Amino acid sequence: MATSPNNTNSHLYPERRMRTDHQQSHRSTKSPGKTETSRYFAPSRPSEKSRPHETNDDGDDHEHTRSPPEDKSASSGRRQMLLTFSSSGRLGTRQPLKNPTPRSDAKRLSLADVAAETLSLLPGLLATRPDVGRDGHLIAPSSTSIALDSTTGLHLPATKIRVVDSDSITAALSLPSLGSTHPPPLVLNMANARHAGGGFKHGALAQEEALCYRSSLFFTLKIKHYPIPETGAIYSPRVLVIREDMSQGHNLLDFRNPAILPVLSVVSAAAIERPETRRLQIHQHGTVEVYARKSDEELMKRKMRTILRVAATHGHRQIVLGAFGCGAFQNPAHEVARMWAEVFAEEEFEDGVWWKDVIFAVLGQGTENFDAFDRLLAGRVV
Repeated sequence: MATSPNNTNSHLYPERRMRTDHQQSHRSTKSPGKTETSRYFAPSRPSEKSRPHETNDDGDDHEHTRSPPEDKSASSGRRQMLLTFSSSGRLGTRQPLKNPTPRSDAKRLSLADVAAETLSLLPGLLATRPDVGRDGHLIAPSSTSIALDSTTGLHLPATKIRVVDSDSITAALSLPSLGSTHPPPLVLNMANARHAGGGFKHGALAQEEALCYRSSLFFTLKIKHYPIPETGAIYSPRVLVIREDMSQGHNLLDFRNPAILPVLSVVSAAAIERPETRRLQIHQHGTVEVYARKSDEELMKRKMRTILRVAATHGHRQIVLGAFGCGAFQNPAHEVARMWAEVFAEEEFEDGVWWKDVIFAVLGQGTENFDAFDRLLAGRVV
């Protein structure tokens, strides 16, 4: 049965940002000296000017879903003033940054604007979180080509797979914390094999871009690791989350205490792009789309094993997967869900009992993708 992730991180989403007091406002009018890289944020008074709407076409293979042009009549909405501390300890202001529109407003910043703002905010935030960094490690095919030794598994109590209609990061943040002694939940980034972040900078929207709009993932996707090897991956151990999801207007989280901003891990792997398929009659489910070539099916299974081996070898007890390749890359949803079930049932994963929580985040309850994953995976014991 499909479930919805719990909202266990509501403290991260205040309705109003911090207001500076009269003394802070007075100090901010003075010119700051040399500044540190740490940045803090507070709302300033409304401005009548809005940033120009950015449009940009990109040539990647991801789906393109753009927000409607920003309503300039609403440009007097909330803004943020970028605050820095000078070497003398005084609080100064820099270029004002426009906030994403409040969730009560029907309009949102264009996705390209969200990307630009995310890229401008993160260097300062990451400077306050040395525990996060920008590390991203290439996982070579040779390092994941050997099956896991199930005798060294965690042998946790068996758990049931959950399929949720949710953004991947939101699903991961719904999981209960296992404490600082355990790695954070691991999220699958269904990546573009050739372009870091896919069309993130230009306002494209597939699952990879959705992750980049909300987090520091893009900073960990090093150009030297591309193209991603066919059965390899990129492992990003510490990714900082700074926004709500698109359904909430990509609102920024509370930056007053950067130390409490959530951190996740990400494994980036690329599915086969637009494989040849055919229709097959299956008694229980009618006619479904399947891979035309057995070699494509086996390659996808090898990719799935890589993802699960990365999760297990790095000690992740909570994993958030997805409809791998079933969006812009047009892999058949029924087959991908079936193959995930078969891979989880293989000896190295079944006998090791590696995970406490396994979630498939598949947006669009009632769609073919969601229905296939819900039918074939929800409630399966792993």
